[in-house]
Amino acid sequence: MQSLAAQQGIRTAVSVDSSRILIGGRMELTYQFTVPAGQSVTLPPIDSATHFEVIGQPRMDTVVNGAENIITARYTLTSFDSGHWVIPPFAVAAGVQTDSVPVDIVFSDFNPAQPYHPVSGPETVPEPAARKNRWYYIAGGLLLLGVLLYIFLRKKQPW
Repeated sequence: MQSLAAQQGIRTAVSVDSSRILIGGRMELTYQFTVPAGQSVTLPPIDSATHFEVIGQPRMDTVVNGAENIITARYTLTSFDSGHWVIPPFAVAAGVQTDSVPVDIVFSDFNPAQPYHPVSGPETVPEPAARKNRWYYIAGGLLLLGVLLYIFLRKKQPW
């Protein structure tokens, strides 16, 4: 975990649960801010970090510890761009910013010595029962339509 102290007494720490993930995999980015009571910080705009996508809403937690508030924000991120990327530093208060975080996005390991698996042929899928009974539904609907037409269109005879 890396940290940075500022003149106002605001301290930031940033960490990731894994600095190397598979392409499309998930990682958790955690920001922790220690803020004197009465001061505030701006949450980092993670959605503006290029090459990364935020999954869901950040999970927030605040702990009051005497004259300080400890604010923790956890983001779940993914990336579909392979390479070595850096989550940039973000300003959270005047003169205070977070550290940058390097992350490697990699493909799964490939062993060329392993034999290739042949592509399997098409599989037959059984026809759903609803399609088999379709003609019964059509015949029943036509019969019901015929009965309704007979009832509404016949001439009423005086008794």
